[in-house]
Amino acid sequence: MISDEQMAEAASLDERVAEYIRALRTRFEAHLEQRFGANPSFDRVLESYLESFDDAADLDGRVSITASTGMPVECPPPEDIADRMKMSTLIYCTMAPNLKDR
Repeated sequence: MISDEQMAEAASLDERVAEYIRALRTRFEAHLEQRFGANPSFDRVLESYLESFDDAADLDGRVSITASTGMPVECPPPEDIADRMKMSTLIYCTMAPNLKDR
């Protein structure tokens, strides 16, 4: 049986993950503007990437989308957030620390 404390901890983690995703989306939008802002079709590019980000099934999908544009990924992510990521995302984050400095 799940205790009230465990339920509260899970809800709190869900809130922290949601906040991490909101912050990631904000950083992603700024990155796209910096990277593609001079493109005459920027509005369509922005809309397409943000739609893909929003439609991603989970945090891993969102991190993969941001990384595909060369956006630095927070490595390592906050520990409790990392617990919600799949191993492939954590491996990417660990194996590509040089992307932080792009």
